[in-house]
Amino acid sequence: MKSCLRHRRHSGYRSTLLPNATVLERGCVQRTSRNTLESSTTSGGFEQSSLATLLRLVFDTAALQGLGHDATLGDSKLRIARLLLWTSLLIGLSPMNLVEGAEPKREPRFRDLVYATFNGVDLKLDLYLPQKTNALVVVYVHGGAWREGSKNEMPLGALVDQGYAVASVDYRLSRVVQFPAQAHDIKAAIRFLRGEGSRLGVDASRIAVAGSSAGGHLAALVGVSNRIKALEGTVGDYLPESSDVQAIVSLFGASNLQTILAQSTPYGLKVRVPALQLLLGGQPEDQPEITRLASPVFHVDATDPPLLLIRVYQEAIKDLV
Repeated sequence: MKSCLRHRRHSGYRSTLLPNATVLERGCVQRTSRNTLESSTTSGGFEQSSLATLLRLVFDTAALQGLGHDATLGDSKLRIARLLLWTSLLIGLSPMNLVEGAEPKREPRFRDLVYATFNGVDLKLDLYLPQKTNALVVVYVHGGAWREGSKNEMPLGALVDQGYAVASVDYRLSRVVQFPAQAHDIKAAIRFLRGEGSRLGVDASRIAVAGSSAGGHLAALVGVSNRIKALEGTVGDYLPESSDVQAIVSLFGASNLQTILAQSTPYGLKVRVPALQLLLGGQPEDQPEITRLASPVFHVDATDPPLLLIRVYQEAIKDLV
């Protein structure tokens, strides 16, 4: 199946347009979805890449042709809007901003907004707003091996400069509660933003979800699991609102938890084995049903929104999971 993929090389990245396929694990196609573009580094670390290179990965001829012939994306105006949103996501998701901490400090317009309360615990998000009103929203999900991290770690300030609102979300960590609580929380935050969008001054009719590391896994999972009851949950007060998203970006997030350990480096195993134990309540082979539910690759179908995966094959940066 690998031979059917069309490859482009730009500045050390391999971009792969999957005509009817998504998520790659070390170069192997696992499931299919026309709307997916995958790129991964071909060497040991996350190589420096210019914005222009990332944009070419999205806007090369093959990618445009693949998206343009996808009936599930609707009319041409909607396709263009999604491509523009996708491109703007790349502007904010520059690897160097995430890895080197180049992102300047920004203050949210709304800090510690309570998007839901569950079992007496307030779940909060920070909302960063651009100068213009009624901006489209990107929900950012932080990393930290599912067991740590904070909404304060928000690297998408460049998106705010480009006119998008960014909601950085806290979710219940695996040290507190096991999966699928994390997905339930993020979907509750999306429903909250739709329910409160007018009051907050944002346009929540179309929402993108993005994340890095463990947050990339959760972003992909939330994005491809529209209307899957087991992942929807009952968190929050806006259950009638939709938790669907219209674009997904996952930076080095896992796509298949059934195979992640077999594909890990020795260092990766030291981090991932205890992380998965907390998240799943056991190791993947001992928890097959919950592991499958937690794996984005098993929820992909032709109705999914555009999904961009940026993967690293050998994690030279030791804090990535």
